[in-house]
Order: sequence, then C-alpha cells, then structure tokens
Amino acid sequence: MITAGHCVFDPECGGWASRIIARPGLNGDREPYEALTIDTMFVPEAWYKARDLAWDAAILQLPHPVGDDLGWFGVGLLPDQALNGARLNICGYPADRGFGTEQYFMANRVAHVGPDRLFYEIDTMPGQSGSPVWLYKDADTDKRSPIAVGLHAYGASKAPDQHGTLANSGTRLRDELFKKINESRKDAEPAKAT
Repeated sequence: MITAGHCVFDPECGGWASRIIARPGLNGDREPYEALTIDTMFVPEAWYKARDLAWDAAILQLPHPVGDDLGWFGVGLLPDQALNGARLNICGYPADRGFGTEQYFMANRVAHVGPDRLFYEIDTMPGQSGSPVWLYKDADTDKRSPIAVGLHAYGASKAPDQHGTLANSGTRLRDELFKKINESRKDAEPAKAT
C-alpha cells in the first residue's frame, strides 16, 4: 500500500509511526472489511533525512494480499500533457468530520503540474494525507478504473511551489519516486512499528 511519507515518518510527531491500522471502507463505527495491522514500512531516503516534499511518500507492507477482495487502483506515471487540465479526485477521512471515521469525496481540475508535485483546488483537511489523488483514464463510465497519479499531502498554506501556486497539493507519482522507494527497501532495514 502506498501513502504519504509524513503519515509514516515525521520527526515533529515523534519519528516513526508506532502503529498503523488500515480499516478499508470504514463508515462511522461500521467496518465492512478486516482491519489490517501494518508493521513494515519504507520511505525514500530524501524524505527520511531531509523531509524533501518531492519525496513525501511511503510503502506499507500489508500482512497479506487484499487486492483481490477490495480492488485495486492502477498507477499512472503520466507525462505533464496527460495531467494538465485533468479532472482529479480525492477521497479520504478528514479529521473535522467524524474525527476521521467518515469518508468524503471531491473532484476538480488540476491547477498546476510540477515535476514532483500536483496542485489542485480540492477541499481537504488534516487527516486526509496519504489519500490517493486519481483520475479516470477512460471516459466510458462502465469501463472506468481509477488511476492513482499522486498522494495528497498538503494544504494550500503549507507548501506553495516555486511558481507561487497556492493550492492543496500532493506528491506526484513518478518513476523516479518508485525507484527511490525500492532502493530504500533493498538498502535498509524497514522501520518496524512497536
């Protein structure tokens, strides 16, 4: 599973997450699927050492495969021209609504495509970090599959880009990011939640 790096490792919040429990489809106190306790996680070295916003991503190793039961997001490592003007979607659990137990959705056009971040005017709140930023590649509603292109990470005031774009933003999924995360998986012991 992929999420924002600061959900896993953030020195301002004590370093590595002490425990991560994924509750797919949570709706209030209803949990339609098995909760997953995750204790193996990886972040790129540039996030771990310098909190570089371009590398705010993490891979979580699930205790067992769940995609066949829950479904999959595709991953789109798309060029700028495919993202410019695209309608992006975010669905997550904002802390201000049911304290993270109610799922909310919003969509809007991309505001700016950067080399390592996506900017959009989609309402988000704390608690939604790590939510997928996705689009639908096929306009046919019967064949649409979600294609993740980013990970939501920041509100507008937190992280303007070098062009001065003030909009919510997320880490752009790109080949270089996956290479760096995979390097961290090969070169270092994963963090173990305690």
